[in-house]
Amino acid sequence: MIIWPMLIATLFWGSIALYFWHDWVNNLSQLATQTNIQSYILKYDLTWIASYLISFLIIILLIPVAYITALLITSLFAMPIMVNQVAKSHFPELELKHGGTITGSIRNGIVAVLAYLVLWVITLPLWIFMPFAAIIPILPTAYLNQRLFRYDALAEHASPEEFQRII
Repeated sequence: MIIWPMLIATLFWGSIALYFWHDWVNNLSQLATQTNIQSYILKYDLTWIASYLISFLIIILLIPVAYITALLITSLFAMPIMVNQVAKSHFPELELKHGGTITGSIRNGIVAVLAYLVLWVITLPLWIFMPFAAIIPILPTAYLNQRLFRYDALAEHASPEEFQRII
């Protein structure tokens, strides 16, 4: 349950990366030529570093995309199964009040991902500073996790009123 969403997301984005890799590298290289970076790279003969940096940038951007995809797969498919299994084995007397819906889960996932991406982009410049580089990425990721899984954990067993009170 925990591993297969990450494997699916990694295979999915890895396949996309393999297919589009050259296009992405070419587009980012053309973007670099349209800035002042190009003259600096040519002046100091740093073309080999530029190609590595472009590849590194693509990988850095693919990591959160794969992570988000894995969390969404977990939220939509694995989490309901896990909640039902835990409820049946540890809380069999817990009443099902169906406060959440699949549509609500999808809407919650979209809002959570958009908020995560905004937080990720806003905090990205802080990653340059060493104490922040280890701490700052944890905050948007923690927000995304709690937002996604909170909804799914409550969807079957909380009433709409309980849902609003808890959230």
